[in-house]
Amino acid sequence: VNVFTSYYSWTDCDDATLRRLNEWAGRCSTLLRQGRTAADIAVVYPIESLWSRFLPAEHWANRSPSANRIEHLYRGVLEALYAARREALVIDSRTLIEATVNEGALVHGRHRWPVVILPGVDTLPWAAWKKLERLVANGGVVIALDAGPANSGSDFEARRVLRLGQTVFGPSSPAPRIQPHRSGGGGISLPAGTEVI
Repeated sequence: VNVFTSYYSWTDCDDATLRRLNEWAGRCSTLLRQGRTAADIAVVYPIESLWSRFLPAEHWANRSPSANRIEHLYRGVLEALYAARREALVIDSRTLIEATVNEGALVHGRHRWPVVILPGVDTLPWAAWKKLERLVANGGVVIALDAGPANSGSDFEARRVLRLGQTVFGPSSPAPRIQPHRSGGGGISLPAGTEVI
C-alpha cells in the first residue's frame, strides 16, 4: 500500500488541520514508495503447503484442520515478530528461487535476509529448498516451525527433499533441535508443540 486517498468529508477540520493531515499522508506515501525496508528476517508464505491440505467446506474453513494449523503458525510468527519489534518481510517461493546467497544472507534486489522462517512449510519447489540449503552452508539461519522439508512442488515425500532436511536440520526429533553448520549458519527445528507463538 503506497497511495492514500480520501473520500470522506473533513467539515470538522480547519485549514491548518487539513494541511497537517495531508503533509503526514504525503510523507507516508513518499516513505512507502521510495523507502527501503530494513528487515533482516524473511518469513516464507506457506502457500504450497496450504494447497496440499486445503479442502473446500460448505460452512467456513473448518474441513482442513492441518491447513488451519499452518495459517495459525504463519499469523503467530508475524504477530510475535511485530510484538518483539522485529521487522520481517513475507516472501514466496519465487523470491527464494530468484534470490542469490551472499555473505550469509539471502539477497533479492536491495533486500538481505540472514534469517528465513518457515511457518509450517513442508512443501516448496526443489529449487527453493536448494536455495535454503545454500543459505545455511553460507552462514545463514533457517528456522522451521512445526514441519520440515518433505515435499517438492511435484513429489510428495520426496526423498531428496527429506535428505536435504536432514542436512539442514539434522535427524527428525520431537524436541527442538539446532543443527549448526561449519560456516556459522545452521538450521533450527521447532516441532509441533515446541514453538511458542
